[in-house]
Amino acid sequence: MKKVDKYKVYTFICIIICSSVNVTCSYLAKAFNIPLYLDTMGTILIALVGGYFPGIITAVATNLICSINSADSVYYTVISVIIALISASFSKNERYKKKTNIAWFILEITLIAGFLGVVFQILLLGKPQFEYVADTARLMADGENTLYYVFAFFLILVINFIDKGISVIIALAVYNAVPKYLKDGIWNSSWKQNPLSKSESATINSFNKNVNNSFRIKITGMLISITFVLTITYSILNIRIIYNTSLEEGKNLVLDTTDFVVNSINTSNFSKYLEDNEEVRKYNDEEYNRINDFLLKIKKSFPDLAYLYIYKITEDACYAVFDTDENFQQEGYVGEREEYDGAFLKYKDKLLKGEKIGVINVDSVYGNFVTAYEPLYDEDGNTTTYYVGADIYIENYVNYVRDYLVKIILIFSGFFILVLAFGFYFTAYNFVYPIGSLEKSMDSIMKSMDDQDQLEKNVKKLQKLDIRTNDEIEKLYRALCNMTTLTTEQMRNALSLTNSNKKMQSGLIITIADIMAGRGLDSKTHYQRVNAYVRMMLNELKRRGYYAEKLSDKYMYDVETSAPLYDIGKINIPEAILKKRGKLTDEEAEILKGHTEAGRKILENAISTVEGENYLKEARNMATYHHERWDGLGYPEGLHGEVIPLSARIMAVIDHFEDLTTSYDDMEPISIERAMELLKNDAGTKFDPKCVEVFTEAEAKVKKIFGKFQEP
Repeated sequence: MKKVDKYKVYTFICIIICSSVNVTCSYLAKAFNIPLYLDTMGTILIALVGGYFPGIITAVATNLICSINSADSVYYTVISVIIALISASFSKNERYKKKTNIAWFILEITLIAGFLGVVFQILLLGKPQFEYVADTARLMADGENTLYYVFAFFLILVINFIDKGISVIIALAVYNAVPKYLKDGIWNSSWKQNPLSKSESATINSFNKNVNNSFRIKITGMLISITFVLTITYSILNIRIIYNTSLEEGKNLVLDTTDFVVNSINTSNFSKYLEDNEEVRKYNDEEYNRINDFLLKIKKSFPDLAYLYIYKITEDACYAVFDTDENFQQEGYVGEREEYDGAFLKYKDKLLKGEKIGVINVDSVYGNFVTAYEPLYDEDGNTTTYYVGADIYIENYVNYVRDYLVKIILIFSGFFILVLAFGFYFTAYNFVYPIGSLEKSMDSIMKSMDDQDQLEKNVKKLQKLDIRTNDEIEKLYRALCNMTTLTTEQMRNALSLTNSNKKMQSGLIITIADIMAGRGLDSKTHYQRVNAYVRMMLNELKRRGYYAEKLSDKYMYDVETSAPLYDIGKINIPEAILKKRGKLTDEEAEILKGHTEAGRKILENAISTVEGENYLKEARNMATYHHERWDGLGYPEGLHGEVIPLSARIMAVIDHFEDLTTSYDDMEPISIERAMELLKNDAGTKFDPKCVEVFTEAEAKVKKIFGKFQEP
């Protein structure tokens, strides 16, 4: 079994153990009527050890199991889930290292659990869950309703502080006792690759924030949408079914009640009751009181019944014979007159005829009811205008549906967070981190293609990811590992060949420079100095940010390597002219100027012969244009400004400096300081001002090069 699989098993076992601890604590607390449940202790512990998702699973599992014994437990799932989230964050950010943070941790959990606990208890029960809390708060409030809820909230907070404080302390004690390797293994068991550091994870997450419609958002959004739609659809259908079913049961109840009363009561004495017109609570008629008690017992047996009564219907009004209403029982009179409510006027004719009304919906001044009206019968079996009425508030069913909806929302909120956490967990460890790691590694590899050592290091980092998602991503990872390994080997071979070519090129250029020196065109040390000056100027230009778009590593290498060939065209100039003492004639001077064109032809032939040798292109530029001037008065083409290739502008400064500081044309060399002054004077006319600037301001480096390369 792989190591990661072992820790996944450990995580699963920890979830079972922690859930069992929670459930056991809850059952024991209820069995012994202890106010401290400690039923989140296991949730806190697993969240500290395993992180968000195991903590949420434990929270949900605990409340589901506890709901078997106590149905209300499932409604508090969201509180347990939030405690798991806070605990996992506490562990992830290593806040447990400071004792003050532990106190804040307890306080955070207490306030959230206490506040939500009060809200949920009021929503579900209309009062605190525990009677002793309600009784104590009522005693402290002394009849003030607002103070009652304030004291109830305070008492629940105190209980939660003690409960959660003990839970946190025990959980932290166990957490500290667990070996570090085991905690790390369980915490990292979710990874489908070698775990990333916090900074690496943050880098990948920040990259994903800049991606519109990232995969994580799509998957999580899809799960949430499906869960939400299914929940809403189920709730709407279920609410409609429950409401209609309950309403139908209510209609059956009032109809059955009226039928039962009709079949149980004799109306023979009703006229006498009305004539007596006695106060109900003082009426001593035995038969009347028997019927009245009978009706009261029926109403008490069916709490959903709002009213149960018997009225005499006449043309002008209704007269109460019996009514289970408390006010009627205490203060009413038999035969008390009741005016017709507007809702009954349309049934008046039927009522006066003693016809059956059945079940109707009534919207009266007393409220909205489901009402059944049935006429009573006389001794001959004929209907009378005495009617039994039974009412049920429609609001009872509306309130029932509302309570049901609240419960659905509370249940859904906990599972919603679970689905959300699963979406983030699943996408993060199966897609976001593996793909993000691949993207980051491949980006590093692509950026290091010019550096063989760094390339090999980055390929090894890619291989160390060890992605094991067991799907197409892992196949892609394996393919990329093979591809990059092969590419590295090919790059190593190509680099070896390139280095050999570079050595060959450098050797060839040095050989040509030696041949030119052997012909007396220039000394070997001259070419060494030129090469060093070129390298120095290129680095200075780049350091100052001049011509940054031009000065790539490849360009600088090509210019430096081919610099000694800048005067190769002199090979075609007669030695008599090259070695002549004294001033050249105009004709000889023109012939000498031709060395630039000669150099161009020589190097262009070489370029066409040796395909891909780009470094010779800069050699051609220097050979052709190193006598051009910034103001356009140079030769061979009279180019000006930045139209002149940069390599040629650099070489123009160096070549002139060499002419001034070494024996040239039988003239004595001048000092470096004086040569620098002359170069500054010609900046902007003969030479590129930036090239003159970097050369003259690096005087110390120039002197060092000048002193290093001298004839023995």
